[in-house]
Amino acid sequence: CTPFERRLWLLDQTINDRGIAVDVDLARAALRAADRSAVDLARRSDELTEGGVKSTTQRDVLKQYIDTEHGVEMADLTKGTVADMLKKDDIDPDLRELLTIRQQASATSPAKYRTLLKGVSADGRLRGTLQFCGAMRTGRWGGRLFQPQNLPRPTLKRAAIEAGIAAMKLDCEDLVFGNVMELCASAVRGSLVASPGKKLVISDLSNIEGRVAAWIAGEDWKLEAFKAYDKSKSELDDIYVRAYAKAFGVTPEQVIDNKKHGDGMMRQLGKIMELALGFGGSIGAFSTMAKLYGVELPEEEILRIVKAWRKAHLNIVAYWYDLESAVRWAMNFPGERSKLRDIEIDVVDGWLRVRLPSGRYLCYPNVGKNDDNEIVYDGVNQYTRKWERIKTYGGKLFENIVQATARDVLAHGMIKAEETGYPVCLHVHDELITEVPDDVSYAVADLSRMMGSTLPWSMGLPLAAAGFETHRYRKD
Repeated sequence: CTPFERRLWLLDQTINDRGIAVDVDLARAALRAADRSAVDLARRSDELTEGGVKSTTQRDVLKQYIDTEHGVEMADLTKGTVADMLKKDDIDPDLRELLTIRQQASATSPAKYRTLLKGVSADGRLRGTLQFCGAMRTGRWGGRLFQPQNLPRPTLKRAAIEAGIAAMKLDCEDLVFGNVMELCASAVRGSLVASPGKKLVISDLSNIEGRVAAWIAGEDWKLEAFKAYDKSKSELDDIYVRAYAKAFGVTPEQVIDNKKHGDGMMRQLGKIMELALGFGGSIGAFSTMAKLYGVELPEEEILRIVKAWRKAHLNIVAYWYDLESAVRWAMNFPGERSKLRDIEIDVVDGWLRVRLPSGRYLCYPNVGKNDDNEIVYDGVNQYTRKWERIKTYGGKLFENIVQATARDVLAHGMIKAEETGYPVCLHVHDELITEVPDDVSYAVADLSRMMGSTLPWSMGLPLAAAGFETHRYRKD
């Protein structure tokens, strides 16, 4: 353990002990609202099915009813499958309502509120929500208890959420909102608040993984694009605009024109490309990401997009393969060290070690090859939580390196914030949440400047952060 990591661990204990204030009244009100809504939804499903389905949370009963009474065979009733069915124009109105009820009734947000009420201390603060190095392969933090890293994205606007919070506390949310479960989900973040006399100053590292990926691999045009945006804040320099323009040989002006006067698909595809394709992903990765944004394209079109993105990112693509080659070389020559730009790789006593720019190591125990000549190591399966042989490859190793480096950038920002009088009470992904006196001398511009400052080991990496000040946590 390096002195920096020990210092960071001690800060992590302080942050977990400090915790964050909870609006207990909101949590209780939201649970009451959710319980009332659940009763109403169950009653309506009973009416629609004439007693056949007492509640749409009865998954198997509902699935059989849909198959028998509506003649529609659904593979399952997961969120994605139900959403896909609701997109169709030709389904029976009663089935549409039944599936809509299923969507609402299966919301997980009530569980978040219950966890808050069970976990909050007598002084109204929630503690112990972060696990140091919870993500074993990168050293990122894991969320625990309330799982702050896995909060639902709000679908309602800020003003509507604030109105909804007030309505739930008055037990009259149903007079204002038709979908009470949507309100509960959108208001979860708002359960975390500043203590009386304090405010939350929040700042988020801007596109940190995209920046780190370009920096690690030497994708210079992209680094310049990030720098240009940081300086101009112009939509012409937006990275999703630039990425699409670079991939398809159009100008940023054409992408913006499509956004303002067309269907906006150019920038949307630029965003999906950036989120899905940076770590070796292809058709499957793009399709999965596109689905989250309501975009569906034929396979041949997706393949064209993948090829265009890779042609525009020759250095990143080359780095995937160079990285895998360097690992295989190190496996063949234990104790010898290879270097790819700022990344160093060796194998010592069966451990594959990847030295990050920060000096921290990523370690993969018992590295070897399987019968298919794939690189494998001992690790915990993220789904089964059991130790087993894990396969990896150049793109996945690159993803680990990028995410780990982004974590190190955030870690330095945490320490700097703490030293400068901005006590961290929580952090979510690449976002710091600090609780400070409700005074103008504490400003988001100062916190963002600290987080975006150049580190001794990050010369050439363009960093930027931005955020807001609030008394109730939200997604800005």
